[in-house]
Amino acid sequence: MMKLINILFVVTICSLGLSPAAWASLREGKEAYEQGYLNKAEKILSKVAQADPKNSEALLYLGHSLLGQKKWQKAAEAYEQVTTNNANNKEAWNYLGIIYSTMKDDQKAYVAFSRALQIDEDYIQAYYNLGLLAMTMNRMEEASGYFNEVVKRSRNFPGVHHHLGVLYQMSDNIGKAFSEYFKEIALTNNPDTHYNLGLLYLEHKKNFKKAKSHFQAVLLVRPEDEEVKLRLQGIEKELRGE
Repeated sequence: MMKLINILFVVTICSLGLSPAAWASLREGKEAYEQGYLNKAEKILSKVAQADPKNSEALLYLGHSLLGQKKWQKAAEAYEQVTTNNANNKEAWNYLGIIYSTMKDDQKAYVAFSRALQIDEDYIQAYYNLGLLAMTMNRMEEASGYFNEVVKRSRNFPGVHHHLGVLYQMSDNIGKAFSEYFKEIALTNNPDTHYNLGLLYLEHKKNFKKAKSHFQAVLLVRPEDEEVKLRLQGIEKELRGE
């Protein structure tokens, strides 16, 4: 089975009009988040946001901290408050789309990502996330369109060539799938892309040596991947002529 990947985006905006104590708490909460202390960040930023519900920066980082802990509903509430404060905050809409998609509410996710694009028609993250969403909804032609909008704006965007490769592989356009996967490998050395290349070499080219090299690249990142180990065992048998 081909591998898909996803990406989340972290953003920063400026807060205005805060007291020195509020600034200090906000800074402490942001630092806790950036250092990976998500629960600590949640507690600090919750107090800042409760004291000032208009503080969109605190709410954004609170949302990030909750999102990192997989507290989907609370994270959504934080980002929704940002959009209440400022309906044109594209980052908050984008994160809401990510959460709604995670919660399997595809329609709300689609609306949120689309709202981000209405605010900024060049917002690459929203195009990318709409592409991922369209794939989960089995709307492959639409997904391809969104991913190509990403490529128009940035050929070096992580993940986009991988997913274009998946779409080409699904439609049996193997040559273009190889091309997109190689572009992704050059950018990110993504193990999921190596896995898919291993499958292509194994199933379409019968090139066991190249398939082996790509599956080995997966194990460098995921050494406990039992499926890949089994595939490598099968390849070794083929190379020995068994």
